[in-house]
Amino acid sequence: MVLATSRLRDQWHTMTKTGRVAKLNAHVDQPFCEIHPRNAQARGIAHHDIVVVTSDHGEVQVRAEVTTSIR
Repeated sequence: MVLATSRLRDQWHTMTKTGRVAKLNAHVDQPFCEIHPRNAQARGIAHHDIVVVTSDHGEVQVRAEVTTSIR
């Protein structure tokens, strides 16, 4: 699998301007991991399960968003 970080609709650049706007920060209140249904099923992951994502740089526990659409 390939891990890619991306920006959400409400946050861009280094958040120097948007990072201090409460309404924008409330749009998505916690990190998440989007995963395709086929990949989720193969790994026993259900929508909203807590998953551990690991790379050479470390790991993070986030909620799984099982979806075919990319935000």
